[in-house]
Amino acid sequence: MSVEADVAAKPPQGVSAIFWLLIVIFGLSIVAMSSEQYVSIAVFAFVLSGWIISLCLHEWGHAATAWAGGDRSVEERGYLTLNPLRYTNPVLSIIMPLVFLALGGIGFPGGAVYVKTNALRGPFWRAAVSAAGPAMNLVCLLAIAFALTTFDEFDGPSPLTLALSLLAFLQATALLLNLLPVPGLDGFGILSGLLPESARAALAPVASVAVMAFLAIMLFAPSLLSPLWQACLSLCAALGIDRANIADGFGLFRFWDRPDGSVIN
Repeated sequence: MSVEADVAAKPPQGVSAIFWLLIVIFGLSIVAMSSEQYVSIAVFAFVLSGWIISLCLHEWGHAATAWAGGDRSVEERGYLTLNPLRYTNPVLSIIMPLVFLALGGIGFPGGAVYVKTNALRGPFWRAAVSAAGPAMNLVCLLAIAFALTTFDEFDGPSPLTLALSLLAFLQATALLLNLLPVPGLDGFGILSGLLPESARAALAPVASVAVMAFLAIMLFAPSLLSPLWQACLSLCAALGIDRANIADGFGLFRFWDRPDGSVIN
């Protein structure tokens, strides 16, 4: 089906049922954390559903800003419904983020929103569309940090505190990673959005090569990005999020390391 035909078939608007289901799973996993036997599986469900929710909000930020800037096609494509399936690319949106999340606790930005940049009202809106996604991750990070400040725990951190700490770190990694001026990431989109069409066209051939090179570094030489991960931990620390809680949250998240999903003291 052509792009024009796809756009013409306007999907129903409003918040998608899938997004509401994610909210329900997110809430139920908090309740499930009270069960010591399966607390690790509950933390996994909480962090995974929370991460997908934040990914939807990230992509919604791009789409909503594009709509405000003049691109009405984002509404016609269903990007404003917070439906994760609307932002899905099988490899970049599902496989790669899950691999990075499971192996390294990294919030890899995997969604995709296709914007008609020629419909936007100038370079400011092009840059704003790219900046809106990381801005949503910042909002999520601040909200989690605020939630953590309300907890007053005398017997050590609860599973919910550990899960929220890990989820906060994922937001920090998504925020700072996205702001890198690397093609394919929002930081590059912010910079290139301010450039004229001729300059953006000249950068296009380099962009695809740079994306593959960056992915290769993340997979095979992640130590080169150690300063970035340290910056993420420092950002979390500045917001009062304990580094040890992040590590313990990641330990709980990896339920497959614990056959019964239970807490090991």
